Amino acid sequence: MMRKYNTDYSGLVARTWRVKPATASHIDEIADTMGVAPSRLVDYLLRLALTEVEAGKWKIRRRPVQYAIDEDDLD
Repeated sequence: MMRKYNTDYSGLVARTWRVKPATASHIDEIADTMGVAPSRLVDYLLRLALTEVEAGKWKIRRRPVQYAIDEDDLD
C-alpha cells in the first residue's frame, strides 16, 4: 500500500528515469517500512552510490550498445 507522505520537496528537482518495475516496488517497500517519502530515499541512495562510484569503490561495467551520428561532414 502506498502512503502519502508530508514532505518538503524544496531543494529537489523532478526527473524521470526509467527503472525496472521490481526496482520501483522495492523502493516503495523500503520507503514505506522506513516511513519516509520515496523521493527522499531515492535521493539519498543515489547520492551514496555516486559517492562510491566517484571514489572508485564501485566499478560500473559497460559495453557499447548503439551508434552515434558522425556529423563532421556537415562542416
